[in-house]
Order: sequence, then structure tokens, then C-alpha cells
Amino acid sequence: MGQNKKHMLGRDLKFFVTAETAYNPVATSIQTPVATDAMQVLSSSMEFTHERKDRADSRQTRSLLERITGRKEVSWSCESYVTPRGVATTAGGTGTDGVNGNDQHVLLRSSFGSSSVSGSGTRYDLTSTQVFPTMTLFREASEVGMEAVIGAYVEELKIMGSGGDEPKFSWSGTASKHIFTGTSEVTTGGTTTFEVATNECRNFEPGSLVKSTTSAPAVETATAVVQSVEVGGGTLGDDLVTLTATHTFTAASTITPYTPATTTTAQPPLNGISGSISLNAATDLPITAFEVTVTNNQKAINDEAFTDEVTDFIPGYRSVTGSLTVRARADQMKEIGMRKAFTSRVVTLVMGNAATPGGFVTIALGKVEFDSSAIEIPEAEEATFTLPFVAFGTSGDDEVTLTFD
Repeated sequence: MGQNKKHMLGRDLKFFVTAETAYNPVATSIQTPVATDAMQVLSSSMEFTHERKDRADSRQTRSLLERITGRKEVSWSCESYVTPRGVATTAGGTGTDGVNGNDQHVLLRSSFGSSSVSGSGTRYDLTSTQVFPTMTLFREASEVGMEAVIGAYVEELKIMGSGGDEPKFSWSGTASKHIFTGTSEVTTGGTTTFEVATNECRNFEPGSLVKSTTSAPAVETATAVVQSVEVGGGTLGDDLVTLTATHTFTAASTITPYTPATTTTAQPPLNGISGSISLNAATDLPITAFEVTVTNNQKAINDEAFTDEVTDFIPGYRSVTGSLTVRARADQMKEIGMRKAFTSRVVTLVMGNAATPGGFVTIALGKVEFDSSAIEIPEAEEATFTLPFVAFGTSGDDEVTLTFD
């Protein structure tokens, strides 16, 4: 005998990143993910909060009796290994220009603002344009539950590595809409509209993607089932679910979230033992850890009247910061004094093996200024110090580039 109920399992997680052709589409017009939108992640989160404010006017009791509904807030984050490129293309369209063939392309393009083919690979460059790529993100596990966020943009990208650990990407940002999809069983069948148990329609929202997993009756066999049906808009009753497509669901059918099978690149993650770092083109700085952070400082437009969600965003001043961690070795101590002169340096980080075509990724920072930090002296082991830095543009929009060769 099997389990009484299915559970969402992390090992079953499917994560999809779909480039939006228009910012923040309405929930019933979202772009359904396809297999190649899939991405392997180490961790992910999607958070939805809806402000509820305590009513504060006079009442003849000390008890709270009522709250007032305010604005919605949606945030998200995910983390993945840094993987090499696949096959670069020049296909047109938002989110596909200069595709580098790996799973992170759409997120990286939204982080930097633009991408282009560079040799056999892809280069990501910063931009000051207001035409910033946005995304719809999906995550689903075990055909039990799915979340989607619409109108998502990258607020912060971190690229980090330490010791022999694999380098990683970490993204976080904000979105406009959040859609939750659960599971239910049809109690009364119908075409376009069907009934589920009382209140179980709350497992579906406008924009939910659903499918039937029951093979009988014949209309819902694997060959006939509609694999991508959006739940329609409007007010849902206690037990009614309305679809935007005509399809018959019959009694006892099980309705679950829909996501396609995943197609991800076969490239293994870059390891943490291959690569190099150079200051002013001299490869002589043995580091123990590094971090580069791109912060877009996007201003969410969430103060407009008569709406409860983010309606737009404005790219603000960008910042590119980071740090290098170094052992306090005799030949490296000059870095302590050089910081006091505000000397600008060129930093180039290579992850992977540059001798293998397609097997390495380069982070280039053309002008950085190191800030001060304390020398950490432990009780008995070797001392270390951190070189925190700020990156500058030289001609604008060139503080950092990321190139997959």
C-alpha cells in the first residue's frame, strides 16, 4: 500500500525561467514554459505577502476587530552552479539575443541588461537603457504544488567562489504577480467549467496551468489530455473552476499543476580548482575566496492608486562591488599599503580551464578601487585579509563584463 497523500519533494523540483515579450502580462496570458526554459537550481524561493493593516479608529473595546487590505509584495531568489556555455546563437527576440546555450541565459541577460555573441560564446554587458529584460518564473514539485511569479526582474546578482568549492550564481529580485496552483479532484465534470470539492477551487488562480492525470475515461487519456490549460479570470465560486480553453474534465479526474518535461544542458558545473585571477594583467594573487555583486537598484512602482501590485519599475543608479580574500603572505602585504593611495586596478577572474574551448567563464572589471578592512589574525593559524572593492565605469556601462567562451 502506498502513501495516503503525495508530498512536494525537493528532489522533484522543476524550475523554469521564461523571458517576457511584454512586461508583466495579465495572469491569463502568461507565457507557458517550454522544456528548454528549464534550469537546474541549488535552491529557490518565491515569497508572497499581502499587507493587512489593523483598523485604528475608535472602538469601545481593546480588542482588534478588523483589518484593512493593502498592497501585495512578491519577491524571489535562486542559486545555481556556474556552468559552461552550450552553442551560442544570434536568434532574435527578447531574452534570446546572444543565447549562450546554457540554462542561465535569461537570468543573466536580465541581470546585465544585454548580451551578444562573442567569438564562439556569449558576452553579457551592462546597459543604461530603460528597456530591461523581465521574466516569468515557475517552480513545481511532484505534481503537488506550483508557484509562478510574473513581471520578475533581477535586483541583485552575485557570483561567488571559495577554496575548492564550485563557483555559483545567486539571483534575487521582485515581481508583480504571484500565482499558486495546487491539486484537486473533479466532483462534477463539465466543459470549460467544472466543480471541485468546496473551497478546493482555492488551489487554482487566474493564470494557473493545470492538467488531468487520470487516464480514464478516454477523453482524458495521455494522447487526448490538454497539457496546458490556463484557469480563467473572474471570481471563483466555492467549488467552480473556469478554464480559458474548452476541454471536458469528468468526475473523479485528478487535476494537478502542469509543467513540461525539462530539457537542460548536459554541461557539468565548473569546478573550483581550475581558473586564475590577475591584477593589472599579472597573475600573482593567490586568493582563497571571491565575490562579485551587481546591484541594479530598481525602483518598483507600487504607489499608484487603485491597484495593489507593482505596475512598473525604473532602473536606478547601479553598483558593482565585490571582494577578494588573501592570505597575509609577505609578498602580498603591499596590498595593504596600496589601498591607502586609492590606486585603481584591473581585475580579471577566470573560472574553469581557458585551454578548453567552451570550458571557461571570464569576469572582467576594468577599474576597481580597493577599500580597507582588518587583518584577521587567528590564535595559531595564518592571518588573512579581505580586499573589498568598488568597480567603476571607464566610459560608462563597462564596470564589469561576463563572457562565456
